[in-house]
Amino acid sequence: MLQTLVIENVVLISRLEIDFSAGLCVLTGETGAGKSILLDALGLALGERSSASLVRPNQEQAVVSAIFEVPQNHPVAQLLLENDYEFSGELILRRIVTNDGKSKAYLNDHLVSVSFLKKLAKELIEIHGQFDQILQPTTHRHLLDHFAGYDDLLSRVSTAYKAYKALRQQLEDAEKFIEEQKNQQEFLTAAVEEFENVDPQEHEENELIDKRNLLQNQEKIVAGARNSVRLIGGDKGILDLLGTTLNTLEKTAKLCSEALDETLNALNRAHSDVLEAEATLNTFQDRMTGSGESLDSVEDRLYELRALARKHGCLIPELPTLYEKFRGELALLKGGSESLETLKKDLAAAKASYVLCAEELHQQRLIKGKELAKAVEQELKPLKLEKATFRIEPQKVSESHWSASGMDHVEFEVQTNPGLPFGGIAKIASGGERSRFMLALKVVLAHTTQASILVFDEIDSGVGGAVASAIGERMARLGQQQQVLAITHSPQVASYANRHFFVEKYEDKQKMTQTTVSILKGDQSLEEIARMLSGDKVSQEARAAASQLLDFAQKIAA
Repeated sequence: MLQTLVIENVVLISRLEIDFSAGLCVLTGETGAGKSILLDALGLALGERSSASLVRPNQEQAVVSAIFEVPQNHPVAQLLLENDYEFSGELILRRIVTNDGKSKAYLNDHLVSVSFLKKLAKELIEIHGQFDQILQPTTHRHLLDHFAGYDDLLSRVSTAYKAYKALRQQLEDAEKFIEEQKNQQEFLTAAVEEFENVDPQEHEENELIDKRNLLQNQEKIVAGARNSVRLIGGDKGILDLLGTTLNTLEKTAKLCSEALDETLNALNRAHSDVLEAEATLNTFQDRMTGSGESLDSVEDRLYELRALARKHGCLIPELPTLYEKFRGELALLKGGSESLETLKKDLAAAKASYVLCAEELHQQRLIKGKELAKAVEQELKPLKLEKATFRIEPQKVSESHWSASGMDHVEFEVQTNPGLPFGGIAKIASGGERSRFMLALKVVLAHTTQASILVFDEIDSGVGGAVASAIGERMARLGQQQQVLAITHSPQVASYANRHFFVEKYEDKQKMTQTTVSILKGDQSLEEIARMLSGDKVSQEARAAASQLLDFAQKIAA
């Protein structure tokens, strides 16, 4: 829910703090009072395009803050957690626009990108005008699917399509590769033969470099090892000295009970370790002197590997991978027909699986389309479109237009009067009719929307009387499930408000035009509705009519 909107230095607004309520909130006022400025300000906080023209004259910057109360299970909460933002239930979106056109966006006082602000806003709020996106055919399939609620089936269709699409791409790539690489078979054959002769191994370069370092220092290494062996096992070497020490200490230990046992054990361990070290050094000497591998052979191998890597424009560690690549490409060329046939069979199976799922989805869309159309027609009757027919008949598209959403084109069509042709809402219906079709759809689809706030900008334009009253009633019904904000010129719609805001402009002491917003209660709301009915001069008859509207709205709402 939008709790508070704080606006500073936006066009005609010096400073406003507007506290909204749950249910239906309406904003009324004379034309030009600044109602549209409020929507522009809200749009700024929601990440819409900024402009220096929005900054109040003689001010450095405009600031708009929108404070939302968001339940823990709302999609916005998950979106915040996924982006490492703390969430406690309150969300403050703030936008600052300077008089040179630059802007900054904040989320709970943390600087964020405007695009992230828009992403959050998309989950929070929907703003509708007379020509709403809900009337555009590109949205109709999505709306029908949300109404129907067959998410598992949609998921199966999407999975089947992705598998089909991946195999189709593999087949196209394989066919293209075989066609393009036919002339390269000779090159691949020679390259594979060359690689087979060289036979590069993983990690071989590092191992050869280590060997080369050993061989380059072989004499010093062997001499050092031999000298170490002599110092350990030679006459009066470490082993002799340890042996003598052990003999002496064993005799001494017998004279002092267990006092020297630990020391004696340590010397015995040392003697064993030195013996092991001597054996290791002897083995190392034998390996160094008897390996039979020369420095020249190592250098030759390194040269061979470097030459091969240089020829193919890669690094030595990449040679084994390149070898496998060449072998695979050559095998594909040699056994291309067989590979292609396998891919074609797999693709045919994947296509059949997709078509099966998509056909099931098509049948469900036909069924649910009729249900949605019937529900919309029920809402159209009170809106004085009782003769209108609403039709949803999903049509299959050509294979080139298949998608992860199925193989249907869905468009909401209407017939405004019997005998007239069916057509798209935007083409067939008048402005007032479009508004009513849109509202009927929104009422029926209310349970499917993620946004918890709906904003209607003069959706009642061009209608009055019973139609306007029916529009107000439906907005009030929507307000029972979601917060609804409505800018209206209709007294009938205003009569259904849970909270009534009056927007007006005046000149301050400095002769500057200001827009202000006040909450109307009781007689104040009645007086404004009477003004909307009769004009500037409010008559007793207008007040009586306004009272009747309010009484009627209260009865309907109850």
